[in-house]
Amino acid sequence: MSKRAVVFSLITWIILSGIACGAQIPVTDCQKLSGPGTYVLQNDIINSDAIVCINITSSDVIFQGNGHTVDGQDKPSSWGIFATSPAFTNIVVQDVIVNDWVTGISLRNTRDSAVLASSATSNRFGILPGYYNSTITNCRAVKNSQTGIYAWSNNNITIIGNIINENQYQGLYLGFSKNCTVRDNRLEGNNLGFFIVESDNNQIFNNYFNNTANVIFGTNVLDNQWNTTTRPGMNIAGGPYLAGNFWANPKGDGFSQICPDGNNDGVCDSAFSLDAKNIDQLPLSNKFLRPLPGYSDIPTDPDSDGLYEDLNANARKDFNDVVVMFNQMQWIAAHEPISAFDFNGNGRIDFNDIVKLFGEI
Repeated sequence: MSKRAVVFSLITWIILSGIACGAQIPVTDCQKLSGPGTYVLQNDIINSDAIVCINITSSDVIFQGNGHTVDGQDKPSSWGIFATSPAFTNIVVQDVIVNDWVTGISLRNTRDSAVLASSATSNRFGILPGYYNSTITNCRAVKNSQTGIYAWSNNNITIIGNIINENQYQGLYLGFSKNCTVRDNRLEGNNLGFFIVESDNNQIFNNYFNNTANVIFGTNVLDNQWNTTTRPGMNIAGGPYLAGNFWANPKGDGFSQICPDGNNDGVCDSAFSLDAKNIDQLPLSNKFLRPLPGYSDIPTDPDSDGLYEDLNANARKDFNDVVVMFNQMQWIAAHEPISAFDFNGNGRIDFNDIVKLFGEI
């Protein structure tokens, strides 16, 4: 082969590699994405009359929305973004807003797919994940007329870090699915937070539930895991440990809102049973200690009497703790567990607690 032919072959290889690995294909309107590549939405698509707007018909596709909107007309059997073949793998949809379709984003029959940092609002169904080894992460599924995230017959999927709020029927549906992980999600303001139908061996923890009904099971209730082992790390309620889930309701008397938490570690003292086969052994509470303003460490209890006299967290009782108590009395009453700083035992934070603390120095 001549030197010129070698150079030409090398240049061709570089160009083709660039197309395969990094070239971006602009998208300006509803269309079919029929080959591998990175497709980038250049503008909003508003009030589209298409039945399928972004129709993905290939594996190895990245659809980058760049924060733009794909908006429809609520036509029957319509999809904002759609990929359906079990032969399709490695599809990523990210950073796109999808409104006014029957189904906002559906990767239902694909595998090894992901929906990332996207929003589905005012659809009937918000987001449908791929059936195997797929993820929905850091998305918003809000104010859809039926379901925010709908997972049917899935295996080994992850639903992580999403806001699933104010959907008219259910926030999250998990049906006939197993080996899935549901964590770090907020499900609030839905008529039903989480509907589980014949699904088992799923791990569900560090979610914030605050709905009219938080969890309902279909027939044939199966076993699922509702907590992880307790370990340090900020949980979904702001407490210092990862453990189970936070169980609230709009009335303010949900399990996590009223459960005893004797050591103020942000984990309830007793388990929360949803069903005989589904028990959150380590439900979260909102009665956890926080660092006081101006400090990075939480108060301590130097004499192990259940009262936290060391407000400045320097491992001892001293006069500065009294000063901190005086300056932060209102903040403590609003943000800390009352029992931890009620030094005079009258059930509230008041000036007499400061006097009592001063007497112990």
